[in-house]
Amino acid sequence: MGFANRYLEAYDNYKADKPVTKSWQLAFDAANDTKAIVLQHLFLGMNAHINLDLGIVASEISPGDEIHNLKGDFNKINEVLGSLVDEVESELGRIWAFLKFIDRFAGRLDEAIAIFSIDIARKKAWKVATDLAAINDSKGRKNYIANKDNKVHKFGCKLYRPGIILSTLVRIIRLTEKGDVAQRIEILR
Repeated sequence: MGFANRYLEAYDNYKADKPVTKSWQLAFDAANDTKAIVLQHLFLGMNAHINLDLGIVASEISPGDEIHNLKGDFNKINEVLGSLVDEVESELGRIWAFLKFIDRFAGRLDEAIAIFSIDIARKKAWKVATDLAAINDSKGRKNYIANKDNKVHKFGCKLYRPGIILSTLVRIIRLTEKGDVAQRIEILR
């Protein structure tokens, strides 16, 4: 529940014009950008939630040496997320039809890359969890979280504004995505 609460609290604070982490600020601000593609929105949310929130919550649930008792359950989630890749890909294919062609052409390579990427992100989240679990003072925790948030935000900025070559690809994808934002949300329901 703590993991979901990090997102809900960030969203409520954002809507109330209260401070939120830089990584969530970027994701929420981008939600108003109609030029961003669905994958960018998805990745920005995942970036803040996995690369920042997950480690924080894990360290709060199991502080100090208790964190090591959580590792088995933490890693099980990788398997669950990996099993959802095909389903998410299928749903996204309903918005961007060309994804179905890419999926057929790439075979299982795209799923392997997605699972590999999830695994890397979650390993980094585990590092955040173990680092934070070892920090006993609130000032040290706040400083660590702020530093990590800066790094996660910088990575998010690269996802959101990926440079000229990838930005051109993003524009092409956006032109071929089905519907407006409301219609895309309805499709993904």
